[in-house]
Amino acid sequence: MHRLAKSQTGHLHPMTIPCESNKLDYEVEIAVVIGKNGRRCF
Repeated sequence: MHRLAKSQTGHLHPMTIPCESNKLDYEVEIAVVIGKNGRRCF
């Protein structure tokens, strides 16, 4: 996936909407990790 650095923003930081845009495109992602605990995890 290609993503420009200027297209990202941090949590609770304002978003900059380009003046030539009239619609925002967004998506939400979630991940679930299922497995056993490691023996020597730090």
